[in-house]
Amino acid sequence: MTFAHWLIDAGAALPAHSHPHEQVVNMIEGEFELTIAGETQRLGPGDVAIIPSNAVHSGRAITQCRIIDA
Repeated sequence: MTFAHWLIDAGAALPAHSHPHEQVVNMIEGEFELTIAGETQRLGPGDVAIIPSNAVHSGRAITQCRIIDA
């Protein structure tokens, strides 16, 4: 399992992509708009999102964000 700690600038975009492994997004700070398989949600501190295996996902930082991905 991999843990990634991200510091993302406001306005930064995550292009649409997919991968074979599941991903868990854990919001630490800021607001992030995340689209998973066509459904968009706005995440804030304490929110968690699950990205299933092979699901196309993309995102955009509304504000500066700190995120931990597993």
